[in-house]
Amino acid sequence: MSATVPCAHCGIPVASDQLDTTLFCCNGCRAAHAMITGCGLQDYYRLRTTVGDRPGDPAGTVAYDSPAFAERHVRLRSDGLAEIAWFVEGIHCTACLWLLEHLPVLDPGVKQARLAFGESRLAVVYDPAQTTPAKQASVLVRLGYPVRPFADDDAQGRVEVRRLLLRVAIAAASAIGGMHLSLNLYAGELTRDLDDVGARWFSFSALLVATPALLWSALPLYRSGLAALRLGRMSIDLTSTLVIAIGVIASVANLLRGSRETYVDALAMFIALLLGGRLAVLAARRRARAQAASLDGVLPRTARRMVDGKEEIIASDRLRTGDVVAVGRGEVLPCDGTALSAFSVDAAVLSGESRPRPMVAGGLVFAGTTCLSDGARLSVSAIGAATRLGGLIREAGRAADRPTRLVADVDRWQTWFVAVVALVAVGVFVGWWLLGGGLARGIDQAVAVVLVSCPCALGLAAPLVQAMATARAAGRGIVLRDPEVLETLGRPGGVAHFVFDKTGTLTEGRMRVTGWTWLMEVDDAKRAAIEALVLAAEAPSAHPVALAIVAYLAGREPGAFTERREITGQGVIARSVIGELRIGNERLSGIAPEALIANDAAVGSVGISLDGQPVARIACADPLRAGAVALVKSLRQRGAEIHVLSGDDPQITAAVGVVLGLSPVAVRGGQSPEEKAARITELKRSGTVVVIGDGINDAPALATADVGIGLRGGIEAALGSCRIVLVRHDGITGLGEVITGATSARNCVRRILTVSLAYNVVGVILAAAGVWGPLVCAVAMPLSSLTAVLMAGNGRYFRHK
Repeated sequence: MSATVPCAHCGIPVASDQLDTTLFCCNGCRAAHAMITGCGLQDYYRLRTTVGDRPGDPAGTVAYDSPAFAERHVRLRSDGLAEIAWFVEGIHCTACLWLLEHLPVLDPGVKQARLAFGESRLAVVYDPAQTTPAKQASVLVRLGYPVRPFADDDAQGRVEVRRLLLRVAIAAASAIGGMHLSLNLYAGELTRDLDDVGARWFSFSALLVATPALLWSALPLYRSGLAALRLGRMSIDLTSTLVIAIGVIASVANLLRGSRETYVDALAMFIALLLGGRLAVLAARRRARAQAASLDGVLPRTARRMVDGKEEIIASDRLRTGDVVAVGRGEVLPCDGTALSAFSVDAAVLSGESRPRPMVAGGLVFAGTTCLSDGARLSVSAIGAATRLGGLIREAGRAADRPTRLVADVDRWQTWFVAVVALVAVGVFVGWWLLGGGLARGIDQAVAVVLVSCPCALGLAAPLVQAMATARAAGRGIVLRDPEVLETLGRPGGVAHFVFDKTGTLTEGRMRVTGWTWLMEVDDAKRAAIEALVLAAEAPSAHPVALAIVAYLAGREPGAFTERREITGQGVIARSVIGELRIGNERLSGIAPEALIANDAAVGSVGISLDGQPVARIACADPLRAGAVALVKSLRQRGAEIHVLSGDDPQITAAVGVVLGLSPVAVRGGQSPEEKAARITELKRSGTVVVIGDGINDAPALATADVGIGLRGGIEAALGSCRIVLVRHDGITGLGEVITGATSARNCVRRILTVSLAYNVVGVILAAAGVWGPLVCAVAMPLSSLTAVLMAGNGRYFRHK
């Protein structure tokens, strides 16, 4: 007779006489196994806690390459990459998350894959030149994960809330009915006018009334509890399931042996309040997400709508598709739309491009960009969360659903806590039984101990505060891509090194030319030719110094060059008929700079050389930001070391370090992006490193750091390298608010954990002593969860001032 062994991929039993070979139930599983192991991802089979699904047929994914599909579900980014979100079926455990986030290994065209576990949503960033949605879907289907485009709406959330609300209502009705019958039973016992038949009728009626709560309302608890049991884990739902099972068995046993003692009314109340607490948490998270999606603090709250040629000021969320909106110079666009006239915008918030972007009539414009012209008009196409900026922030905010180390630690504590409580409950039962309380009293107090000790509030604290902090921060223009940073930045001494870029971070980044010194004698014609070539060479650059030089030379006719090359961190080389012109730092131009601090401005210079001969020195000034010195002082008081790494001239950078009171060894100028990243790697050996800088120019350093905070460079670029993005903050105010908010959020989590643990310990003592019975404990336990929700909601983190 042949034995059976599980399929090496999906676990389905396969008949075989060869127990020492790897077997598969079908060719699909064989191919999936070969794909996973062939890419070096065999750890998936070690990490998973449940068997996988059988691979499906990828043939149906071809339609995902149609133009209509791309128009609806694919978003093109300014850096040439594209994004798509998949709803993934068959996700069982953290091994699934691990495998799905290794999609770039399976499909090299995919640059990033992040899974929102709670939503089964896989966000994919990919290169359209290397892969397609159909290819991604085909890979996922062959792995055993059927996919479809993620429907990014709130319909499913509303269904979830309504279903849970119905379960709570039925459980509450059962509890009220059961308690009413139990009250009549107790009243009859007190007055002694209730005979045995009447008493049994009330007891059985209470059990019948509680049945809907026990069988249907608590069904999610049973499913989750049984799943935990199959995995050999302790969980809150498993504990709740055991409590309900013990209570029901004891109640039925009492009724069958003629006793009037039942616990079904307390159990129904327990279910109603437990699910009610979860409903409150779900509602709080939905409100938090709605707050994040509102973009309050990022987009203007009002807009000027044109009606019959007249302007009317309305709330931005009242705009509708097709409305005509007027925008003036310096105003932020409140919506996505189509330009109805020619005007220029500053799109730095999205793309990091600091140069004005001219728009023509019919061109697409986006919310969050700043109008640089007077009398602009646009037709509305999207508002709020539906805008391009809203989608980017919503995508970043989904990271709040990812488990953090603190959440994992609390889960482990809960496992031990539940095990200890189980031992205490057994001890209480035995104690009351043996010390004369009787079997019924022993069961009563044991059930009471388990009821009141359920550590729901402990598990709610960190996820709830993190979700609400992420939402509130988004409303302040702060995008927290990873809630883990709240713990890192909020912990005293948690950060060993803060590393700042200089230009635009510690300084305002608004360079201006304050002087032009010629280092050689030139006639007017050659001087004009050199200035024209400098203008032409610097015009394509977005560097602040280049912009200052272009502004200084405005009104002149640019020259022509045959070749131009910009070297990051050094300057520009341009070749023309008059020779090779070099504009930049000493390494590039060979001209030693001059540096000093005047009126809180970093005054430095760049050199101009022609065919290796010094031509001119251009003096530039960049004011320090207000509050820079105070911020550095406060960070040093937290025990952190402060560093400045800049691509600017070393003398200018050193001069800024002197004003900030920093040691010369902590200040380095003339750093290339690669040198910055190498220095960050070196600093990480001695502790956590936070880097604050430009989302584009400092991308390698930001990505290397433990926490990267992007101040400029555009949200699209920053999302790829930063864990925090400041959408509408300057470098000083934004960073200070992030640290203050993270500290408040961390303290709030600690307060909730402390109060909840104390609540549980006191409750267990009172239940064990017989002061609290099952009914009181059934009410008291969920109230601790509601208390956690209220404490999280009243936290002071990222509050509007």
